[in-house]
Parts: sequence; C-alpha cells; structure tokens
Amino acid sequence: MSSKQDRRAAILVALRAGFPKTTVYRVAQYLNEFNGNATPLRKTQDRSRSKKRTPKFLHELQERINDDPSTSMRYLVVKMNVDEKTIRTAVHEDFRSKSYASKAKISSQTIFHFLVEGDVPPSSPDCNLLDYYVWGVLERESNKHSHISVVSLKASIVEAVASMNKKHLVNACTRFRSRLEAVFEADGGWFE
Repeated sequence: MSSKQDRRAAILVALRAGFPKTTVYRVAQYLNEFNGNATPLRKTQDRSRSKKRTPKFLHELQERINDDPSTSMRYLVVKMNVDEKTIRTAVHEDFRSKSYASKAKISSQTIFHFLVEGDVPPSSPDCNLLDYYVWGVLERESNKHSHISVVSLKASIVEAVASMNKKHLVNACTRFRSRLEAVFEADGGWFE
C-alpha cells in the first residue's frame, strides 16, 4: 500500500510544482507500465556510421540506386529507415558518386543528342567558323585605327559586321564541312 501512497504523493508534488497535468500523468502511466522502474529502456546509440554501412546494407543501397538512378537520397532514407547522413556518406564515400556525374550518366541514357566529354573534339579553331574567319575579318576592320573609348570600338565592330562581304562569309561556311573532314582525317591534330 505504501507504493501507491508514494506514487500519489509524487503526483501531487509534481502538480504543485507547476508541471502540466498531461506531463505528470504521462510520467505516471510510464511508471505503471514499467512497474515503477524509473530508468528508461533506451537503445544504445552506435555513433560510428561505418558500423552501420555493412556490406549487406551497401549492397541493398546499391541495388535500390541501380533500379532507379533518379531516386533521391531523402527517399532512400525513408525507405531504408536510416539517418540521412549515413546514406549521403555511403553514396559519396563508398560508391564515390558525384551528383554531376550521375546526372550526366542519366542524361546520356535518356537524351538522344546528349554530348559526353569524349564524344566531341576539343574546342579547335579549325572547326569554329567564328575563329578561323569572322573574328579575323572583324579584328582587321576594327583595328585599322585606334579607339578612344569602348563605345567607339563597339561602333567600329558593328560597322564591320554590317559591311562584311556576304560572298566571303558564304564561302567560309561552305568550307566548314571540308575543314571538319580534314580534322577527322588528322585525328584531331594539325592539318594545314
């Protein structure tokens, strides 16, 4: 009988101390459930994420990512019931995945005309019409005399574009295909 009296006295003391009724009754209910044991039953926290990233866990995570590469990490957190930092660490450190690389891989699989780094020759002046013809003409025309300000330089460039010989521009454009074929024959090297 004394334990019931002690319990009642503790509830009255807590209520007189100003604790909310819901908190006091919740604590009392908790103590009833665990037979008056005041020490809570807690899981011991494993602070090491590497212990959670077991080979089995990593294999399951990799399979989920392979099934749908566009799955967000937050969605994986919810589905696998682990901490977000654990998923991010596994993806970035264990799988060495980079978001831009993943996006490029997904884009190359889904977009028909997606260009990857190795598919295109480097920026070669031999392949760019502006580099091998237009800029040369504009530079020659605009640098005939010195310019006092940026405004006069811009006006000179606009005038040079307007007065550019259309036949020469058409010839440069028609030579583009032959120049491109020459670059492919030279395996991207020097061809002139």
